[in-house]
Amino acid sequence: MDDRRAEIMRRKTLPAIFLIASTTAICFAQTQTAVRIDTNKPHVYLDFERLENDLVWLRLHNNSRWAISVRIEKAGSAPALFQLADGRMMNALEDRAIVSPEYIIDQPDSVGAGQYSCTSLQTWIAPSNSILFSVPRKDFRIASRLSIKFFYEWEASGGEVEHRVKFSESELRTLLAAGSHEGENR
Repeated sequence: MDDRRAEIMRRKTLPAIFLIASTTAICFAQTQTAVRIDTNKPHVYLDFERLENDLVWLRLHNNSRWAISVRIEKAGSAPALFQLADGRMMNALEDRAIVSPEYIIDQPDSVGAGQYSCTSLQTWIAPSNSILFSVPRKDFRIASRLSIKFFYEWEASGGEVEHRVKFSESELRTLLAAGSHEGENR
């Protein structure tokens, strides 16, 4: 009798386990690809644009399906209103806007240098948009790393989770050695 009950339980349990496992796999696969616009790139990333007049030009990309917020000193043009998923209307930068964001350059032998401003404003970068900014080449020292703090639209400003997008001096050195980006406009 116990063997018969065990067999009945197995027959009922295995399909349930299979159903749960397959549903979980489908949900996981959908969330992994649905979040990024270009699935081959990170959610938020920095790209080297060019080296011009001793300035390193970098582009911050929002490759996620949500708006992200960064602090900037000033916008090159007037921001446009953008509606977040929860219905709030916020100022968003134009795609490819040239701005001056807050950043930190961490260096192994010091506390870190960076660009800060006491008059900075919190602004948004819409999904699939990017911003362009420059950093003095001299600020990139051996083993240094530039980082910009951001948060996603569903998080409160200054929330518990801190996201940072980073670009290192070694990446810059590798890119400059690989090609002549000097003075090039892409």
